[in-house]
Amino acid sequence: MYISYLFRNRVYSKDIRIKFKHYVKRVITFIGLIRLEISAKRFSSAKRFGELAVVSPKCRVNGKISNLSIGNESSIGEAILHLHDAIEIGSYSVINHGVVILTASHDVNDDNWSQYSKPVSIGSRVWIATNAVILPGVSIGDGAVVAAGAVVARNVEPYRIVAGNPAKVVSIRTLNKPCYSPVRFRAPFDAWLGNAHLR
Repeated sequence: MYISYLFRNRVYSKDIRIKFKHYVKRVITFIGLIRLEISAKRFSSAKRFGELAVVSPKCRVNGKISNLSIGNESSIGEAILHLHDAIEIGSYSVINHGVVILTASHDVNDDNWSQYSKPVSIGSRVWIATNAVILPGVSIGDGAVVAAGAVVARNVEPYRIVAGNPAKVVSIRTLNKPCYSPVRFRAPFDAWLGNAHLR
């Protein structure tokens, strides 16, 4: 998965010193690359698992992995994903450690406390910071930022920065043309792709 992509797209230099430096970095980070590869295999039944998408080995999943869709070069840390309904994540997005994404809850006004589920949609180039909670049915637009510890109960428009419980807009992100790739900063990828952070 990763290894074949990285080999095909590896940085190449005719300068022997730079070439040697790349080889050393690749050897040193190889074990980390294997760990990422094994972790990605857990998500082989996902609806979509984009190129260079990364999910931490410590990410906890409840529900069906087939309900998950991750775009290219997105990163999920030690989060908890409740996949009772669809979770769609765009490309180049970051979901930090401790984030909880819920797709199901219970009807508090139902005598039988019945469960319902709603999909969650997260756009591209979104950053969901540590310990944020995303509730069922929420849609987060492209380029949005969810602050650490925020509880998101309503949709977030593109490029809005939200914080608090319940999350409210505190600012608007001013990006001209975002071109970063969060996963290319990881040492195992950087060893093969060089300083190719811009995408």
